[in-house]
Amino acid sequence: MSAGGESGDGPKADLSSSRHSNENKSVKPPTADSPTSDEERIQHCVREFVKKYPKRSRLDLATGDRVRLRREYANVESVEWEEDLRLSQSQREKLPFELDSPTGTTDGEVSPYTWASAVQTLLERHAEVTKTTINLEKRYLNNTEEYHVDAQTRWSKSYQKKYAAQLDAWLRELTGGERPSGGETAPSFDTPRIALITLSASSKPDGVRVGPVDHLEALRSSWESVYHQMRNTLRSLGFDSDEWQYDRRAEPHTGQRGNLAINECYGHEHIVLVIDGEVSESDLRPIVEKHVDANDWAGEEAHGPSSIEIREPDELEDVAAYVAGYCSIEPTDLLDRSPTYQAWAAAATAANYRTVSRSEAARIAAKADACRQRAESEKSDQIRSHGEEVRKDGEQIVCACCGTSHDIDQSQTLTEYRLSSPDLGPSVADGGQELRTDEARQENLRKRWPTAARAATLGESTSRTKVRSRLKLVAHAYEDLTDVELAAKYDAFEHVDVVREVRSEVSTDPSRAVGFGVDKPHWMLPTWELSSVTVDGEEYNASSGGGMEFVETTNYRERFAGIVTDDAWYRCDCGVKLYGEQMADHLGRVHGIEQRKVARTCVHRES
Repeated sequence: MSAGGESGDGPKADLSSSRHSNENKSVKPPTADSPTSDEERIQHCVREFVKKYPKRSRLDLATGDRVRLRREYANVESVEWEEDLRLSQSQREKLPFELDSPTGTTDGEVSPYTWASAVQTLLERHAEVTKTTINLEKRYLNNTEEYHVDAQTRWSKSYQKKYAAQLDAWLRELTGGERPSGGETAPSFDTPRIALITLSASSKPDGVRVGPVDHLEALRSSWESVYHQMRNTLRSLGFDSDEWQYDRRAEPHTGQRGNLAINECYGHEHIVLVIDGEVSESDLRPIVEKHVDANDWAGEEAHGPSSIEIREPDELEDVAAYVAGYCSIEPTDLLDRSPTYQAWAAAATAANYRTVSRSEAARIAAKADACRQRAESEKSDQIRSHGEEVRKDGEQIVCACCGTSHDIDQSQTLTEYRLSSPDLGPSVADGGQELRTDEARQENLRKRWPTAARAATLGESTSRTKVRSRLKLVAHAYEDLTDVELAAKYDAFEHVDVVREVRSEVSTDPSRAVGFGVDKPHWMLPTWELSSVTVDGEEYNASSGGGMEFVETTNYRERFAGIVTDDAWYRCDCGVKLYGEQMADHLGRVHGIEQRKVARTCVHRES
């Protein structure tokens, strides 16, 4: 389909105009005449988009050929096919009955929705999600537990709030600051510097406006090169991998920063890079240059000195608020966003474009901040703060509460940590037979009584056995609780050592080992499973599948570019004569030709 063309089918977007709203703000202020029902709000949002951007609203989501889209954002032609068995007449006569040729249907031409139709589709699905409840259940023997959770998408207010909180938490861990729960976080970086890097691309690279999904694909395609350049640049500056972290966020152009009206509704990306040490804009310039080099649509004029900004935390009154404002991060629901944001979100959803990504170190830093806040919150059962109790996870020492290694000294061994802890209980004495794990004790019993179907050790009370059996079923569901907290939760405070043994398979007193039998393996333990979903009060049984399906757009004029040009007459082998790129559409739509090498043999230029 040509650029700017409208899709023939799909949801019909309401293109009638309505009152003009202030598009320079990402959140629309309510008015006395604001629509109330979801349907009215959706139509109002679509009309606002069409009024502000009439040409863009009619633009196809993708204008290129073979652009990947989610199926629900495209019109897909269904084509019937029949397989030719290629049997000779003599072969057919020998058959005892007439064979039917295999038949079926397949996807044919794929036409993307217009941008306005995509906005309507996204908002309708979002409104449906807000009325959806996910029903989970866990079955074990005759017991059934149920749990209900409201459905959400990445555009929901709760999700956006989560994104904003994660950014705040990460910056607080690296640069220091007061936590919402009241405590003060010391910076984990000695000399933090915050670099804000902006990467963009033109929506009219050759003077012709491209589809928003094509534009997002161009941004996405250059990220890998940019990341490797960022890593190599920082390494050349002398920074180790643990001395820098990043958070990458995408947002729409709004025209607020510079004369970027040409790109409004299209996306661009911000890299929030925190470095432990002095750095200048010129030091980071190779990162931006790599983006310009890797992305054909990224012009040098849009990536000048202003594309890199470096600040010290002491210069800013509120580090997180400054960064959030720079990246337009707001915990706001999609239906309350501006048409600019909704249009960009529709394109990002159709392209399955990832709008937030971060380094692993940034992820665990935010998780560590949450761990500290849980320990300070009256609503949480967690008592110990981050890193006060640790455990081994592979080669790392991690917090026993949140499972992260952030801000935990890795130079100490687990034994050294445990020896410095006042309440870890007695250790197994040196010498004697080592029977610290369930497997070791089971093997020992089998050797001593090889003919027994079951075996048990003596010396443990029935109350301890009951506590142990219960904890084996539930311990995995409370990984965020410390050993003491988990014991207290099940009124077994005096059996904290049992909690530790269940979790780490290390017995605090081997003489009181539990009785052994045939235990259920971990994969047989009950888990939460989706049972049904409730949409607007009506319950539907859960079904398998439901994953995203993708299709690739069809644009024969781009596919056969160079074979046919828009400046001459062409004749097809079938006898049809057409001018310019009309012949490209003829080859694809009439003859079903998909490959360039085939098209080249079927068409001839006439002088």
